[in-house]
Amino acid sequence: MVQTQTGVAVLLDLENLYWGLHNNYGVDFNPLQIMEIALQHGEVIYAKAFANLDEMPSNMKGRLDAAGFDTVHVPRERGKSYTDFEILVDIFQTVVDNINISKYILATGDGHFRKVIAKLRHRLHKDVIIVGIKGTINSSLYDAVGPDNVIELGPTTCGANGSKIDESLIAEEMVKYIHMVHDKFPALTFKNTVKHFATHITARKNGVPVPESSAHHALVKLINRQIVIQEEVPYNGTISRIIRLNYEHPFVIKLLQLQPDANASNHLNVDTSPVTDMNRQKHLKQNYIKYLSRAEQEYQFLTFLRTAQAFYHYSGNNGFSITENEARNMLSNLIREGLVKQELSKFNGSEVKTIKLNRSHPEVIELLGTEFTEKSSLGNI
Repeated sequence: MVQTQTGVAVLLDLENLYWGLHNNYGVDFNPLQIMEIALQHGEVIYAKAFANLDEMPSNMKGRLDAAGFDTVHVPRERGKSYTDFEILVDIFQTVVDNINISKYILATGDGHFRKVIAKLRHRLHKDVIIVGIKGTINSSLYDAVGPDNVIELGPTTCGANGSKIDESLIAEEMVKYIHMVHDKFPALTFKNTVKHFATHITARKNGVPVPESSAHHALVKLINRQIVIQEEVPYNGTISRIIRLNYEHPFVIKLLQLQPDANASNHLNVDTSPVTDMNRQKHLKQNYIKYLSRAEQEYQFLTFLRTAQAFYHYSGNNGFSITENEARNMLSNLIREGLVKQELSKFNGSEVKTIKLNRSHPEVIELLGTEFTEKSSLGNI
């Protein structure tokens, strides 16, 4: 019996292929490759990609559009993914609404589809082709369609540039980038850092694209190794999660060729004679207290790490440059001396460890008195 149906339907389990390729081979996913495979099997009259787009690079929607896919956003509910369920519903819908479809290209490695594949093939007489990432395709899918109807993709067949991404170099460039922009943007978020880094490094490589997925993966590894630190800070009425470079990590010190704090005098260009150093410490201490007084007028909460980092960036210390580590040590000394208090504060139902200037301390009263009311733009604390 000759089939009159000639159309091809492509259903892409984007999360399965994207993470399968990235986690196993360190390569970015190219949706156009799936469409090119489908076109080899006939006229594509139906093409959809399913994923929680919140967990995908920001440019993925545009890349799917360019490849010819309609995109179905499937958000997680209570932490659970319903992508496979949405694909199953869509398959049954196409069976009813698109009688001209004779072949289904299922781009997935998920074994949950084996039963619907059996129905498509044996009850509805549809051809089914599986496209998945080599090493991640469930064995039941081979049984469901036969080995000859499974197309395995690897790093050289599905990568954006057909080659493996050197993640170690991406990580090094990420550290250099964060170091370069941290003065300009003292409150860096994970998402914006990934997005802007991908643009920055692509420009440096004369237009050769570096996928956001690779930048995302590199930043996750840097955080896991404590090279980059994530912390939560109160900001604009909510808790914001920001990132900062750990300048004390050996990897950062070696890569950026930083001088250890013990030898910071050469970097700071200050006189390290006992008298000068004593005057400098006194001057910095006074500026720190004044800075905290100003900051408390502008921000609901101050946290230890963000305050130390912000003071490190702050330009109001009369030309006395300091290291970030020195800023933290000075703040610790102010707490030990009782000039600054630490306390737990309630914020949006959570407890946040905050700091506060001890305005009843004699040294604070002597320095600030009632005259210090100057305000300034302090950046994000």
